[in-house]
Amino acid sequence: MNTFNLTNLFPPNIRQIYRYVVGIFIPTHATGLILNILLLKLLSTNKIFQKTTYRLIRMSVISDTISASTALIMFIMITFGNLDFVAGSNLCRIGLTILLTSYAVSMMNLALIAVDRYFVIIRPFSPFYRNHKRRFLITTEILIWLVSISAASPMSLYMSSYPDFPTTCDFPVMGVNESVYLLHWSFISYAIPTATIAMSYAKVAIYQKNYVRPGIRTSEQLHEDFTKRRKFIKVLIYITSCYILLSLPYFVCSIIASIIQKSVVYLSPDNVNLFIAGYFISGLVLSIHFLNPLIYVTFDKQIRAGIISEVKNLFHSSM
Repeated sequence: MNTFNLTNLFPPNIRQIYRYVVGIFIPTHATGLILNILLLKLLSTNKIFQKTTYRLIRMSVISDTISASTALIMFIMITFGNLDFVAGSNLCRIGLTILLTSYAVSMMNLALIAVDRYFVIIRPFSPFYRNHKRRFLITTEILIWLVSISAASPMSLYMSSYPDFPTTCDFPVMGVNESVYLLHWSFISYAIPTATIAMSYAKVAIYQKNYVRPGIRTSEQLHEDFTKRRKFIKVLIYITSCYILLSLPYFVCSIIASIIQKSVVYLSPDNVNLFIAGYFISGLVLSIHFLNPLIYVTFDKQIRAGIISEVKNLFHSSM
């Protein structure tokens, strides 16, 4: 069994440094929770956002709201709580299961949005999608949640803290089962959605580049039509690209750890900075719910205008 006493590897102040690293993310999670609540209200009440794409984004926002609430509670308890080994292990297992389930839901929803755009733009007359679109999306959404929960649930069995370091989360034992599971998790929650998104948007981009709308049109009309068709797809590509690139370091580390069968702590026994960097990368992925609203606001003009209006109304009502 690959367990050990962390005091033999790291200086005594490592626990305090780790608390500081975790504490850095508390304002991030609090802000993320507020932004996601505002975004959820906007997407649920504004008639402009009742299109299929925005409804799918709304499912991701619901998942991100749950994630932000869980992460905020979890990080506050780690930073300010006096946890023992049992409490730390339970917090780690429950918290990470919820957070990683939320991540998988968001990632798979982005893939579902890409598939929807593929059918709408490239195959708008597909009998299957025209006749069964609503049923397909609802069924797929249910499957996304079930698969995400199933894929993340084993985390509650494999993840834990250490007796000498109860506020950290890791794989205390990294055997064959844990390595296979970690690869399995990375494949389901990251590799498959990323490949689906890449293929769908690549086909859409190629199609739009070569597509010419039927009918006699002036060069200005053709340019305007081309610009409008590409604009919304660019927004979606920017959003998913940010999501994928920000998550990449975490999944690279997970794959390396699973291949060499060594956990985060074992990867950096003689380097405190590398240890902190590993947990900082994990914290960044677990803070993706904070980045999502910012990405939507940055690249989607309608969402940006709606959020600004919501914030103005919030301030006016409080005055």
